[in-house]
Order: sequence, then structure tokens, then C-alpha cells
Amino acid sequence: MRNDIKKQLIEDLDHLPFDLQKKVSDFARALVLSREKGTPGSELIRFSGTIGNADARKIREAVSGECGRIDRNEW
Repeated sequence: MRNDIKKQLIEDLDHLPFDLQKKVSDFARALVLSREKGTPGSELIRFSGTIGNADARKIREAVSGECGRIDRNEW
């Protein structure tokens, strides 16, 4: 982290009441957790073509059939 940003952030936090400091902390944590994770496509290319057409068709049908439904009682 750039020291000037860190210094300004700490100074700003010092002027906030505890509840707002907590909100800033929660927001920062959410940003950290939301950063993209995963594997670059260039590393996955080796799997290209490893699923046969019949299996790919079954997967496509399962996804299109199930992903559009919502079970309102699930939660």
C-alpha cells in the first residue's frame, strides 16, 4: 500500500466515530474478499476438448434446465 494513502486513511479514520470506523473496516474487508480469484484461461487451455460432445450436451441441458429455476423456500 502506498504510504501516503495509508497515512491519509488512518488520519480520516481517527476523525470518525467507532460505528463509522467499523463500516469502513467492513467495506475494506468486503473489497478484499471480492477480488477476482481463479485460474487464467491460458492455464486451462490444456483441458480443451477433453469433454465429449454427448457429455457436453448433457451438461448444457442440465444447466439450462436447472439454472433458471428458483426455489423460494430454499433459504
